[in-house]
This record gives sequence, structure tokens and C-alpha cells, in this order.
Amino acid sequence: MKHWSTILIPLIIIDYVVIRYWLLIDDPEPSVAIYAIVFIAIGVMINLGIALLFYFSKKIWLSKPFVLNAIISGIMINVFWSRGTERFLADRFESWEFEISEVQYRVTRQKENNEFHMSESHNPGSSTTFMYGTYSKLSNKWVLISETHEMIITENTNLIGFPNKTDTIQLTNVY
Repeated sequence: MKHWSTILIPLIIIDYVVIRYWLLIDDPEPSVAIYAIVFIAIGVMINLGIALLFYFSKKIWLSKPFVLNAIISGIMINVFWSRGTERFLADRFESWEFEISEVQYRVTRQKENNEFHMSESHNPGSSTTFMYGTYSKLSNKWVLISETHEMIITENTNLIGFPNKTDTIQLTNVY
């Protein structure tokens, strides 16, 4: 009789390849994060279904690796989905944060269409976008222009021109 671990290791390798490839091709965006829960449930149910088939066919030693793989595949989907959404954001946006008088600000540059927006947050979990504009790259800095402001983000992540033309604020890179 074979040991169940000889089945588990190939299952993990197969899961890794399939899940990793699928999420590289699919490139999940954050707005559909709820689907991760659905896919985790599907992965777990498939593995537990196969485990039950082996269990009821009196091949209990073959059911153990599928029970363990149900847990492992769920964790793998969760981790790779999280990394996929981070990659999605990093490929499409660049974002910086700073704080003035206990108000958290975020400047987000959209890489695909030369637009930016700025939002403010007075409470964690809620924010309001109050400025939209366009940007261009000028040597080693970003020039941001809106209806009310002309700002510059320098290569060492300083924001010049907000809230006043002469102000300089150190930014923290978010993604």
C-alpha cells in the first residue's frame, strides 16, 4: 500500500501550476475580490468530493491527500489572488499618500491615460475625491495640472504646489 503523501505532493504541484497560471492570465482586479471566496469554495468542494469518492470506495488512504489538498488549495487561491490584485493595481496606477492637519491625502496617477486624481480622508475607510487633472513627465518629475492647481512630484517623492504654490510635502509611495 502506498503512502498518501506520494499523492499529496503531485496534487500541490498541479494546484500551484493551475492556480498560478490562471491568475496570471486572468489578472484579477480588486472590484471582483468577492469571486476569490467563490473560487476557494469551488476548489475545496472539488477536493472534498474526490476525497468522499475514495472514502466510500474503501480507499481511505487515497482520501486523506484530497482532504489536505482542500485546505492547501484554498490557501493558495487566497494568496495568489491577493498578489494578482496587487499586480493589477501596480500595473495601472501609481499612488502616494501624505497627511496635513490630521487629514490623509492620496494622489493617484493612472498609467494608461495620463490622468490623476487627489482624494482626502478625514476618517479611515472613507474618502472623497476632490481634484482631477492630467499629468506629463518632464525629465525626472511628474507635472500634474488641474483646474485649480499646478503641482510637481519630484523623483525623491516630494509634492510641490499643494495646498499652496510654494509648499513642499514628502510623499509616501503606496503602490
